[in-house]
Amino acid sequence: MTLKQKRSGVDRAELKVALLIGMITVVGFLLRFYHLGDQSLWLDEAISSNAAAALLQYDSPVFPSGHIYGRAILNTYLIALSYNIFGVSEFAGRLPSVIFGTLTIPIVYFIGAKLENRNVGILASIFIAFSVWEIMWSRQARMYQQLQFFYLASILLIYEFNNNRTTKNFVLLVICILGAMSSHLFGYVLIPMALIYFLIGNIDIAKRIQIESIDIRPVVLSLAILLVLIFATDLTRVISQVFNTRYDYFGSYIYFLEDWVPLFFYLAPLGAVMAFEKRPGLGTLLILSYMIPFYFISFHVKLLGFRYLYFIFPILVVFSSLLIIKLTEHKKEQLLPKLRFPNTKVLINSAIIILLLLASVAQFQLTPEDNYKLEPRTPQAEFKEAYNTIKTNMGPDDAIMAGWTPLAQYYIGKCDYWLAFPITGTGIDDFLINNTQYDVYANATAIRDVRALEDVINAHTQGWIVVDDMTQRGIRPEMRSYLSNDTIFKVESYDSLKVYRWNLSLYDEIENSN
Repeated sequence: MTLKQKRSGVDRAELKVALLIGMITVVGFLLRFYHLGDQSLWLDEAISSNAAAALLQYDSPVFPSGHIYGRAILNTYLIALSYNIFGVSEFAGRLPSVIFGTLTIPIVYFIGAKLENRNVGILASIFIAFSVWEIMWSRQARMYQQLQFFYLASILLIYEFNNNRTTKNFVLLVICILGAMSSHLFGYVLIPMALIYFLIGNIDIAKRIQIESIDIRPVVLSLAILLVLIFATDLTRVISQVFNTRYDYFGSYIYFLEDWVPLFFYLAPLGAVMAFEKRPGLGTLLILSYMIPFYFISFHVKLLGFRYLYFIFPILVVFSSLLIIKLTEHKKEQLLPKLRFPNTKVLINSAIIILLLLASVAQFQLTPEDNYKLEPRTPQAEFKEAYNTIKTNMGPDDAIMAGWTPLAQYYIGKCDYWLAFPITGTGIDDFLINNTQYDVYANATAIRDVRALEDVINAHTQGWIVVDDMTQRGIRPEMRSYLSNDTIFKVESYDSLKVYRWNLSLYDEIENSN
């Protein structure tokens, strides 16, 4: 075979892989895009959506309370851009996440292919494309999907830059790290991780003996970037906040992974060991990229949020894919063993993997859905339907009270009162403008007890109260008891959500007629 024929064969193989990854990516996009605007927003989505709408209107992500929402600023700008093109809607707010979720599929392929071979990358990209967890967070108007994309792209570029220190790789790396940091505070973990990896990588290059041969350029470069960031951002505040916070959610996160993604939870550790043995450079980087964030999220983040682990989830998928491919390959590298010359070990391993996949079928979504139930601790309900009904029937002077004020602000443009309860378990004051009784998100007056609730009802002839299950559990028992008074309130149910309506003028007419 001539060199030209060999090259032609390689080109054809690369084209086939490119077409296959393209097909997987398209299918992944369709699963994420399907009926994107149907499902109601939930609390966090409404916060981001209101900030983006304000950015378009006032050139600043400012809430009615005057509070400027500076968190995940890149996400806010991208949603605002989508609003500017398509109009303010659930579809437009979620579209940036769909785009980043779709682009994550080929990024995972490249990481898997770099770690071992194309088969690992293909299998990992298939898992990501059809993962329920990946699909559902690719359909949210929040920052977690773009954080995941920039984080994984940064990992890939850290590895590439360490091996090939070109200006192009450096510029792309800086862009992706800045993209991750402007998507979420978790993106800041890339700085210490890159420093550690560059140090380890250079020591490995020098074979831990010829110290004088260590190339310190990437280390110096990283330190320079770190110094710039310290002076240009609030990194010092972030570092102080992280290390002055101490919690222990380790067991809760382990239990969640075991319950939510058991296939990858059990296979990934063995795959990580295999990755370290076969590709110590990239294997070490991937292990660091998972363990460092997992440590900080478990012990130095104030709130327990299972979605916080989402951005590092694909690393578990890559490790698991490596293990599956190595256990099922026979002689030449391939996705499935050749059955013409059966190998007992390969067949047994393949059978075990197939059984694990069948047992984990709930982790994957093969057909499109218009409604997804997020993991625990995410308040989802039929807010969209409830507020559309209120908007159709409310009068100009009707009072609006809600447990989740951002949703009222998004769907009807105002929220007068907050049915206050400790949303995160840290107290009500965390959600109020300093030294006031007005909430951060909608400038709604906080209603803390039943007496204040009664005063509001008596002060307004007509009004509406929107209460979901989480609000119902969070408010005081006497407030729940008061709301159950059917002589004052007319109640309509929307699945797990209730709308209480009062009309004092109507009640006065009834009493006068009697």
